[in-house]
Amino acid sequence: MMLTDTGTTITYLVKEDFDKLMPLICPNCTLNTAVGMYELSTCTQADINTFAPLWFKLDNYYYEMPVSSYLQVVPSALSYPQCYIKIAQQTSNNDFGTLGITFLQNFVQYYSLTHNQQAFMPSEQSTAKVVYSDIDESAILMSSIGCALVFIIIGFVASE
Repeated sequence: MMLTDTGTTITYLVKEDFDKLMPLICPNCTLNTAVGMYELSTCTQADINTFAPLWFKLDNYYYEMPVSSYLQVVPSALSYPQCYIKIAQQTSNNDFGTLGITFLQNFVQYYSLTHNQQAFMPSEQSTAKVVYSDIDESAILMSSIGCALVFIIIGFVASE
């Protein structure tokens, strides 16, 4: 299960999902304990170009998180910028993750109190996509390794 929180800067995943995701999106990243995020030791334009959008499954909808939403490129005194991944492991023992601003900056949230439902639609400023599908996400995950366009489905479910 995932929560949304506009007061949370990055996206937090439960340990199990985080451990699956990080080796796929950034196998060469290391934890920078000073800033609390994973970073790429070298961050050239070629390195940046290896990242692909992430897709989160909520019910039968797949929501895109563009690279610019989860990869923070910071100028540095080095000959190349520093890159930080704005996705972290949930630090508490909660069994839910939090979709923070990294996710929400791409979507407008709609609520129906009558039907007790929530929906997301891409914002006008975003290039993010929403796709409906009932295909088997394990097939997507297995075929995504090493592809230029990565579909990473971690199996988040908003409601059942």
